[in-house]
Amino acid sequence: MKGIFRTVITGCFSLSLFNITYAAIPITALINDSLEQYYRLDFAIPQTPASEMIDLEPSNILRPSTVREFTTVFSDWVDSNSSLKLPDVFGVEISPFLMFSGKHLSLTKYQKNPFLYRTRVSVAFKHSGNNSSTTEYAFGIRATIFDDSDLRTSKEYINNVTRVSKVYNAIIVSAIDRLPVAFDTTSGSGVIDIATLPFTDDEKRSLRKIIDSVNTIKQSSWNKNIWEIALGGSAFSPDTLDKTIQWQRFSLWTTYGLRIGKQGQLLIGGLGTTERDSTTGDFSAEGSLSTRLYLGANDYKFFGETQFSFIENFKPAYLLNSGVEIKLRENIWITLTGGLEYSSEISKSQFLSNLDMSFGIPLTRFATN
Repeated sequence: MKGIFRTVITGCFSLSLFNITYAAIPITALINDSLEQYYRLDFAIPQTPASEMIDLEPSNILRPSTVREFTTVFSDWVDSNSSLKLPDVFGVEISPFLMFSGKHLSLTKYQKNPFLYRTRVSVAFKHSGNNSSTTEYAFGIRATIFDDSDLRTSKEYINNVTRVSKVYNAIIVSAIDRLPVAFDTTSGSGVIDIATLPFTDDEKRSLRKIIDSVNTIKQSSWNKNIWEIALGGSAFSPDTLDKTIQWQRFSLWTTYGLRIGKQGQLLIGGLGTTERDSTTGDFSAEGSLSTRLYLGANDYKFFGETQFSFIENFKPAYLLNSGVEIKLRENIWITLTGGLEYSSEISKSQFLSNLDMSFGIPLTRFATN
């Protein structure tokens, strides 16, 4: 009985680090080639390129973030009077190759082509109110040039997990050796129920330190260096009975995230846009340069932002913005912003605010065989 138990332990370790039920991990999921899903993190869920195309927030920076399989975004919760209302913009973003690879995607396969699995596509729509039947649609594609916060490609993190797994397994084996020979810790399932093992107080403390040390690395990875680019386009239909679709806007983003100490990250972003004039039908150029500084921890952080924007044939505009980014619970994030925008064209400033809510969908709900 004890010999059988020993063959199961190695497959259990990586799952314990990610707070998932022990019985759920296959025995074949070893440390050096674990399933990709056990190395994912719950980082912030940003606006999608498609949502940015039709939400038209004052801030033009496209926040980068480690890839997820599927996310949804509800935007534009605040009206012109800074009062809450039902959101007008709904968008989704998926990583098609990551999502449809299913729950059996290995780290080795992911590491061979991370650019492919990190590439995401998004769609969004907005139906105008005020008795208008105009509906605006948008699409986007986002690509990650590199992402140091992605644990699936972090050799340092994987090597650390491999190292501490030896200590972890030694503690488990020691506890098993103290069991009576006939004692069944599997409850007939064939997988060890760790809760039944007779750990000493020192072993419990050691196990907690192991898990806490790995969790600390995970939580401190949110602000590592990352670089993303994205492309988006939007169109609108002036009437639900009119099937004509008119292209309205095309945009190109690039954003670089630079780690600042242990609790900071500086984003430097650029946006180039060409937009159709509603009167003449001609396209004109727009652009902006932005910087945003985050301070805090993964689950909650504050940020300040500056932005310079220009529109062809118009004087520039400036934005001074700040906000908070909070994880309400697992896979649910909100971002609340407020700031002042100054237009040189009309020599006037105005207060602007916004609320976004984003949801991430766990992989297991979309797993394919």
